[in-house]
Amino acid sequence: MMRRLHLWVALGAGLAVILAGTAYILLRDQRWDSTAAVTLTPATTSPADPSTLFDSFDRSGTMGTYVELISSADTLDRAGSPPVSVEVRAVPDTRVIDVTATGKRDGVQPALTRLIDASIALQPRLGDVWSLSVIENPSEPAKAGPSNLLLFLAIPLLAALAAVASAVLARELGIPASASPDQSRRNRKRKTAGDRLGVGSESGDGAPNP
Repeated sequence: MMRRLHLWVALGAGLAVILAGTAYILLRDQRWDSTAAVTLTPATTSPADPSTLFDSFDRSGTMGTYVELISSADTLDRAGSPPVSVEVRAVPDTRVIDVTATGKRDGVQPALTRLIDASIALQPRLGDVWSLSVIENPSEPAKAGPSNLLLFLAIPLLAALAAVASAVLARELGIPASASPDQSRRNRKRKTAGDRLGVGSESGDGAPNP
């Protein structure tokens, strides 16, 4: 009885994972990425000595300043507040900044283009000797996150893990906590029959002692 109950618990947990995972894959809103890259170049009118300018690049926090400019709310507003999420990342040991926009397929590439244009238009606010230059235009949209095929392949594994975990948990919790009424009656009958056999064997002739 207990083993059968554990089996049903495990099957129920596995089935729940399969149904939930399939529903998520079929109903989820597919997101798309578009990426671009910009670099910082010295302004052509900069009076500073080039060697001094490059030496002070890291110390002045220039890279972080431009990362904040591209991802700022004012820049997004100037770009028309597109319905995308933006990730801006400075490439270590370079003057390159990677920009990724994530959203719907039809709008993500134009949104990133407007964002880059807005960043270039707002950079004079910084009064800096560096300027943004595009070295990689916004790419064609590409699917973001794992593919549906990969998610479908992961569902059976997750279902099996859920089934095993549920069965172990049910056994540890002692489900069911007590035997069923039918099982209890059978156990009492066995005990009564055993007591009678034990009394008869003590008399030596199979009959109870007077």
